[in-house]
Amino acid sequence: MREFRFRLERILSIRRHKTKEAEIELARVDGECLQLERRIQELQEERRAVYHGGLGADLEFRVAQAAYIERLGAALEESGRRLDERAAERERLRESYRELAREEQVLDKLRERRADEHYRAERADELSEMNEIGVNITARRNKNRGTPPK
Repeated sequence: MREFRFRLERILSIRRHKTKEAEIELARVDGECLQLERRIQELQEERRAVYHGGLGADLEFRVAQAAYIERLGAALEESGRRLDERAAERERLRESYRELAREEQVLDKLRERRADEHYRAERADELSEMNEIGVNITARRNKNRGTPPK
């Protein structure tokens, strides 16, 4: 039986590689988004703690506290802006990954179909060959017996 060779194997391999790269990039950006979300949550908790801490403290403490709360607010805004940018990039990468995965899947299905066709044809050829051998053996036996073949 001949071995099946898919003529588009190189293209399938390249598509698999591109899909894997897209998956890795998507995971990286997804990780950055999760990290930014955690950072935002930490900043919010810290701002709440600073705001509620030091009740009854002197005026100098209150001024420093207000400046720190303002700085935390600015950090929150910056983190939120970066999160929005990364989330938009994540969606773009997700769509790109889906498209690459779809293209890979199409080629993979084609490969499977062609392999099935190849092996079916090979089995049919083998069966035909075996039938021919059987007919030749029967013809030789009949010839040796002196009876005409049917």
